[in-house]
Amino acid sequence: MRNFLLLTFILALFSCSSPSEKSESIPLKSNVITTDEFEIHYAQKQAATLFLFPCFSCDLNQTKKEFKILDSAYTKGISVVLLNFNFRLSLDSTEKRMLGDFLNEIMDYYQLPSQNITIGGYSGGGNVSILLADYLISQNNKYQPNAVFAVDPPIDLWNIYRSSKLNIERNFSEPSVAESNLLIGLLDSIVGEKNHFPDSFAIHSPIVNEIQNYDNIAHLKSIKVRLYTEPDSIWWKENRQADFNQTNSYALQQFFKNQQTTFKQLELIETQNKGIRGDGARHPHSWSIVDQEELIEWILK
Repeated sequence: MRNFLLLTFILALFSCSSPSEKSESIPLKSNVITTDEFEIHYAQKQAATLFLFPCFSCDLNQTKKEFKILDSAYTKGISVVLLNFNFRLSLDSTEKRMLGDFLNEIMDYYQLPSQNITIGGYSGGGNVSILLADYLISQNNKYQPNAVFAVDPPIDLWNIYRSSKLNIERNFSEPSVAESNLLIGLLDSIVGEKNHFPDSFAIHSPIVNEIQNYDNIAHLKSIKVRLYTEPDSIWWKENRQADFNQTNSYALQQFFKNQQTTFKQLELIETQNKGIRGDGARHPHSWSIVDQEELIEWILK
């Protein structure tokens, strides 16, 4: 049932203005193309293409508000594709295939530069980016990503599940309990309400550190991979009563520790006091932990 609903949602999301329905290909006459599903900021220099996925409950407008990379990307010849695909912590096989096909259509129809493709995202969008990039490589897709990055992604869903259960038991704050209940419901819909075991989560999660399962992202060993996080144990304790081992930072550190010799181009970027939301609120889980100019250099390198 879940797969049917997701398939229906994706078909609705991508059917309204699918590039293939318009013509085989056209050159852009404007620097910005906007649809309900995506927005393209086209760079005339044609050096690279960057696909950006939003956070779990965000859209492309929030990405633009929180991650002001567009002007710098344009001047450096990076065309940016902002996507509205959200409400995901993992991808099933149907979603991967349809996203891959849609990426190919966008690349073909809008004649975007294919010699250097980067996929990136924040939070849940980081998980989507990682899993999609792995899929494209595994399928020898027409357009291959050269790099992928994720900003504080909840990369270990088994750790997220256990952390959420603990947050509910502690009942520290309304935001913490509400978020944890949402996550529990979502994860139950993904793995099943009675499949609360590491092996069950390993089928869907990018990684599961407890059993050192990294199969779902194994194909990323051949490309550049960058993970961003801000390990602020004080903030999480004061605002969520969460221990450090409940955070995304902890899961990312463990992954890097276990796999840095296997993933030859893997980087873990850890920041301090950079997590500030667009409204000025301090939060380590934010787009702002990324140095945009340095990221652009990394993409073009």
